[in-house]
Amino acid sequence: MAHPLVITQLSTPLDVRHVKQGELGKIQSLAMDGITGQTLYALIRTDVADDSESALHPVPWNALTFNSELNGYIAPITLHLLATAPHLDIDSPSPRAVCRHYGLSLSGHARC
Repeated sequence: MAHPLVITQLSTPLDVRHVKQGELGKIQSLAMDGITGQTLYALIRTDVADDSESALHPVPWNALTFNSELNGYIAPITLHLLATAPHLDIDSPSPRAVCRHYGLSLSGHARC
């Protein structure tokens, strides 16, 4: 059985950028394993006009790299890939679908 996720909202959202395409959005919240406390996903809100206001798109935490020059995170994903990511069901998370969506190795990432 999967561990429950604990969601924590950040007091200051953090920028997420694609190296070549610029800003993807902002990390609004983090999803952590409710037992180990390990951060598993960044929940990112995009500024796309047709994006639902309440939509937070999960990105595996291990896919993000902090860039001190930008004071934010770099992600190897496009805005389209982010906007079409599956949503996490907090009560019954299905992380494999999220990892497959981003083409991540199921054995190389937490909860994948």
